[in-house]
Amino acid sequence: MGVLSGCGLELSANELEPSIVQALSGQQIYVESVDCPGPLVGEPGETLNCSISGGANAEGVVVTEVRVVVTSVDGKDIRYRLEPIAAPGR
Repeated sequence: MGVLSGCGLELSANELEPSIVQALSGQQIYVESVDCPGPLVGEPGETLNCSISGGANAEGVVVTEVRVVVTSVDGKDIRYRLEPIAAPGR
């Protein structure tokens, strides 16, 4: 789970991507880079799928994408959870 303060109740891709890399490493999923197609809107239930390059978990399962789901908003703080998505056939 992550928390970032956003401007105008959204997080730009530039704010979100490093946070995702850090949060995934806490889940023992190591990635080279994350690419989000746009901002994450600060509304509970909003989602954003971001691409992952060079991602794999401790068991060697390749992770190619992560879904970012907004869980709550408190003032300017946007809380979200990450749902890693494994490569097809893995």
